[in-house]
Amino acid sequence: MRKFKELAAGHNVPLLCIGGLLGGAVNGLLGSGAGIVLIYLLSYLYPKKEKRDIFALSLCTVFFLTLCSAVFYGAGGRYSLGDFLPYALPALVGGVAGSLLLAKINGRRLKLLFSVLLIISGILMLR
Repeated sequence: MRKFKELAAGHNVPLLCIGGLLGGAVNGLLGSGAGIVLIYLLSYLYPKKEKRDIFALSLCTVFFLTLCSAVFYGAGGRYSLGDFLPYALPALVGGVAGSLLLAKINGRRLKLLFSVLLIISGILMLR
């Protein structure tokens, strides 16, 4: 929480709000993608921050966006708890592993990995 306050204090709050709204809309519409919006926005706003901090803040924000979207999708009958349960434990294990790796990988490699995943995702989405 301290890092978030440190990043947001005294900075371009209107742009942060617009980015948050855009990220939330993308996440609600597509089920993912808010992280992409937020990483670009935060990298633009805080070019001197370490990439790990930018990615971590984006992930924390995406957690709440995804939780909100999941509640609305569930309330709308788009999925049931039984649909979600098989993915819960592997997702939690992957999330823990990813957060541990985030602390060890350098910013340049992290950006390269992110770029490669974006390209692969874009290609797969076109199929």
